[in-house]
Amino acid sequence: MLVANDRRLDDPSERRRIGTLCLALVIFFAIVVHNFFTRNWMTWFGTSPPALFSGPATAGATVLFLFVPLALAYSVLAEGRREENRPSAESSANTKQPAVKTPNLRIDQQDQRDGGS
Repeated sequence: MLVANDRRLDDPSERRRIGTLCLALVIFFAIVVHNFFTRNWMTWFGTSPPALFSGPATAGATVLFLFVPLALAYSVLAEGRREENRPSAESSANTKQPAVKTPNLRIDQQDQRDGGS
């Protein structure tokens, strides 16, 4: 569902954020599967695990796992930066509509006529 929504986005920065999240999910899934096979290989097959499931590969997966929280932090922080740069609805509404006299102005004008009480 995340990948399907990624294709519908028009903003390149949002597509980059969602793409980063998808990559983080794929890496997380690969590390979980790797860990699952590494822990159960001896029980299932009775032999030593192949090089793909050896100690150095596990260390590499651990280092690669650091990408997952970094990707989540990037996605959250990039969202906040995007919101700051976007003009607010109030400021865009103020620029499109002409100024309208408010009731406060009429009260001020009436006070000036009465002598300013």
